[in-house]
Amino acid sequence: MSKDIQSKLPKGRENTYMGAKIANQINTNQQSNMLLSAYSVVTQNSTTVNINLD
Repeated sequence: MSKDIQSKLPKGRENTYMGAKIANQINTNQQSNMLLSAYSVVTQNSTTVNINLD
């Protein structure tokens, strides 16, 4: 996740973000957890942006 996007996340939610990141890695194609779905989307979008095709 880029520092620019991470800096825009609400303060005091590091645990929620970390949980979303772990859930995103374990369940790459599943966003059934409503509490973490928004943070999972942010993580996935950042991952997609950071892919470089040479």
